[in-house]
Amino acid sequence: MMMRFNKKEIFYISNILTSSRIFLAIPIAFLIRSNTQRGNCILVLLAMVAVLTDYFDGYFSRKFNQESDLGKILDPIADKILIIITLSLLAYYRNFPLSLIVIHLIRDSWIILISTIILKKTKKIVKPNLWGKLNTFIVSLTIIFFLLDINNAFFTIFFWLNYITMFFSTLMYYLFGESVLCQKQGQKYVSRFAAVAIAICGIYFGMQITFDSHPVTVKAPIDQSIVKMLVEKYAPVMYLHRDEKYRPVNVECVLDNSILLKNRYLLFFNPVISDIPDIFTLGRYTSTDYYLKYKRNFFASIYNQYKNSFHDCKTTVYATAFKLNCAGRMTYIIQYWFLFWASSGFMPRITWHEMDWEMVMFACDENAQLIQAGYSQNYYGQVLLPKELQYIDHHPVVFISLNDHNMYAQPGTFRSYLDKNKRFQLGKNKCSGDIYIHYDEYDLVILDEEPEWIQYRGYWGIPVTTWLQGPKYRNPKNKNLSMWKNPVGWFKKYQD
Repeated sequence: MMMRFNKKEIFYISNILTSSRIFLAIPIAFLIRSNTQRGNCILVLLAMVAVLTDYFDGYFSRKFNQESDLGKILDPIADKILIIITLSLLAYYRNFPLSLIVIHLIRDSWIILISTIILKKTKKIVKPNLWGKLNTFIVSLTIIFFLLDINNAFFTIFFWLNYITMFFSTLMYYLFGESVLCQKQGQKYVSRFAAVAIAICGIYFGMQITFDSHPVTVKAPIDQSIVKMLVEKYAPVMYLHRDEKYRPVNVECVLDNSILLKNRYLLFFNPVISDIPDIFTLGRYTSTDYYLKYKRNFFASIYNQYKNSFHDCKTTVYATAFKLNCAGRMTYIIQYWFLFWASSGFMPRITWHEMDWEMVMFACDENAQLIQAGYSQNYYGQVLLPKELQYIDHHPVVFISLNDHNMYAQPGTFRSYLDKNKRFQLGKNKCSGDIYIHYDEYDLVILDEEPEWIQYRGYWGIPVTTWLQGPKYRNPKNKNLSMWKNPVGWFKKYQD
């Protein structure tokens, strides 16, 4: 079939409906970014309108005999533009699974390439196949379910149906392209090999994103009065073991007793960059080539250094709060960071390290009501529901394990692992309620703006037994799960 355009085709009702989907991308993009309650309702309605126009453009073209070459080109283009823009913005602003958009981009790029080659060589337009239309319908419903916050098994089924329908629609396009472009048997073998290679790479890359990655959270502006209210409302009550040597201290005290070195992997012979690092200049060192260490080198002497500085080292907790756009609804994240002088671990000569950062984190709804709680434990953590926590005066309780300083919601003895995969057990963590620190007995420092020392990317302590960075760069093995930058991804990873 030769390609022919007629000016009258522009005004066919079917083509007008098809073109409207392209223009719908503008208000949809604006509403995804704005993320208001009313805007989300309108967004769901617009998504439904897009689904209906996709159905009725074909219905009217058949009923009024308005099938045209222009419509055959516009229809898949409109679908791809609207879906790609919507998925990309949802992935960026609302933490929609990134794998779907990546595989869609790979598939659509391949289809556009093949269709263009066929159109150029044969003047034939590649019509959308049934599996392609079904995939468009499935992905549209998946987006609607996501916007409605239907994150149950029903949403999961439709999410994976996207991959199934994409596979069959791509296969149909390939078979059509092979029949048109590959007349010789050798050409067919080469094209099949290339198609299989592309499919394997696409599936592997997409699955890597699905299982190992989470989109970085986009923080929304938040009034500092709300930050203060949230931070004070959920300020935790601490319980420590009676044999615990260290309490959480302020950054200034640690820096006053430390030196900053350049890491040239010479251990105790690395060059000293600063004998007196401070909170104002520390942020200049934005690479992992630097590390802090105490001025004294041995276990006992470092503990004595802490005892001598105890009166200057105030018991301190650093707190921050921010607002996120998460799955179509507003979520507040409150984080409390604890800096311990050192961690002796279950075997002091193996897991001992200087300067130990730990964290507890709470997620709240738009009414500041608690949804989830996250307790850090080495490089991983534990996510709990509000009913699983203990409270004193409505403030969550944190049980800090002996020596390791892992965070727990209940007292007891727990197995300690280096990471959530539980490949290497470090020992057992003991938590008890022997030492009680009320929320009004420590300095609660609100990080209303990122201070200079937060920008420091080097290590806190000698990078030998551990490689611990500060709050902004603290994360498990997967760097996309940064507690500071992507708390939603961290919650999702460790909620099971």
